[in-house]
Amino acid sequence: MSETNFTIHDTTLLVQMIIHDMDAPLAVIERLMSRICIGRFDPNNETHSRLIRSSNMALDRVRKMLRDMQDVISGRSLQVKFEDIELKSLASSIVQEISPVIASESQRLKTVCRNNKVISTDTNLLKRVAINFLMNAVFHNVKGKSIELTFFGLENDGYGLEVKNFGKIIPEENLKNIFQPGVQLNLTANRKFRGHGLGLAFSKMVAEALGGEIKAENIEDETGVCFSLVVNK
Repeated sequence: MSETNFTIHDTTLLVQMIIHDMDAPLAVIERLMSRICIGRFDPNNETHSRLIRSSNMALDRVRKMLRDMQDVISGRSLQVKFEDIELKSLASSIVQEISPVIASESQRLKTVCRNNKVISTDTNLLKRVAINFLMNAVFHNVKGKSIELTFFGLENDGYGLEVKNFGKIIPEENLKNIFQPGVQLNLTANRKFRGHGLGLAFSKMVAEALGGEIKAENIEDETGVCFSLVVNK
């Protein structure tokens, strides 16, 4: 991977993005802690239990975002650790991890595995890409339409994954640079035309490390966006 050089302007954008993205999860955690501090928290209360689960998801979101930031800013090539895994097994693991977020946002997820096969990949890195795509989809998908996660096997040792969300598109001029750090940052605009910031930049790094290609494309026959990573071997 080519070296990443950050200017003061780039760093400022990244800091603004981090502040912006951490605001919501930290507010959830603060709400939980304030209830505990004033003694108005009952772990047996279902509403309060949901607050615990939401706080855990918020912490996980912040942790992953900071990890992506560290990898993107460092400019280092990612270390890839290959292992064999079945596509269906990989898909099941991702669904299990993302399901609480899908449910909490009142979204639905449809999962498909075409041409199931055993592939050799870095499971951790590939899962992080899938989760980044899905988190992006959760915040942009319209209610009532299912987010679609698809894994597929290709010839030889090739494979790919796609995540589709519906209801909005990305302007054509932004499709080319959406995987660059800081693209998300137009804080005067609403979320619908922004990228997922560091998560998508990190996903591009993974694609390069695995020898694959990453894309964001508007869906022609429906109003929506498809994010994909394909590795041909």
